[in-house]
Amino acid sequence: MNHSIIELFGKTITVTLMQPTDFKEINQWCIDEGWNIGIHDSEIYYKIDPIHHYIAKTNKSVASLSLIKHSPAFFTLGPFIVHKSYRGQGVGEALWNVGMTRIIREYPDAHIALCAVSEQVDRYKKADFIPVLSIQRWYIDSSQLISPSMSDQCTSITNKLIPSISQYYQNHYVTNRELLLKELILKPKTNGFVFMDDNVIKGFGFIRPCVRGFRIGALIADTPEIAQTLIAELLVLAQSAPVFIDVPSSNPHGIHCMNAFHAVRAPQEDTIMMIKGTGYSSYLKQWEQHYGLFSLEIG
Repeated sequence: MNHSIIELFGKTITVTLMQPTDFKEINQWCIDEGWNIGIHDSEIYYKIDPIHHYIAKTNKSVASLSLIKHSPAFFTLGPFIVHKSYRGQGVGEALWNVGMTRIIREYPDAHIALCAVSEQVDRYKKADFIPVLSIQRWYIDSSQLISPSMSDQCTSITNKLIPSISQYYQNHYVTNRELLLKELILKPKTNGFVFMDDNVIKGFGFIRPCVRGFRIGALIADTPEIAQTLIAELLVLAQSAPVFIDVPSSNPHGIHCMNAFHAVRAPQEDTIMMIKGTGYSSYLKQWEQHYGLFSLEIG
């Protein structure tokens, strides 16, 4: 894709692929909206897929849309945002059509997942996205927690462990995420632990800096007890800052696990995961063992 031209209300809007330098501006829009994005997340998304991030411009940027390719069969959506000065003018819909048309043309059998706020669900339904589960947001005040003694079954995640953790992750997700993990551990103030039993991985979790505090995720564990052990270890690294975590409703132990840390619900920040494509149920692999999404943008 070189560019696409959109004519709206006498204005010419050019859609091109985003460059790394564009993300700083788009991230600021997200922050202005109150989104608590990961400090380094856009860098990671660009590394995973540098050719499906779109930006619409007149003489300045007016909207952006990221469609992140994880495999030829699976994409995720986000962030998708229109500058507040250009909302209600059809810019977002036009950009959406450019991006989605390209994906559907090049990957007609691909599934696309997104996390939508409740007021946008009906809009995405019209584009054939199906609600599959809800995502609950929780906040933990790490300053009020007593530091645990380090579990001898928890090990800090290093490059050497990434292939094994990636395989465990893939058993619980629809595609390989080794590149995501490799990029993640390179980022400042980002740390992870893996829980092992007789050298067999039983769970892992990461914590990374956000605009406000830290996010825990991805967090996957075989049992709620292992999940709680990992969370306790990760919270120590939050340095008394607030921590948030997005827990899928598919996990029957999620609420109990959050209550163990006196976490506070933030229902106004809940979202609905939606998937476009037939046979979408096959993309919900072992979600009952997910205790925290990596992000709302890539699940």
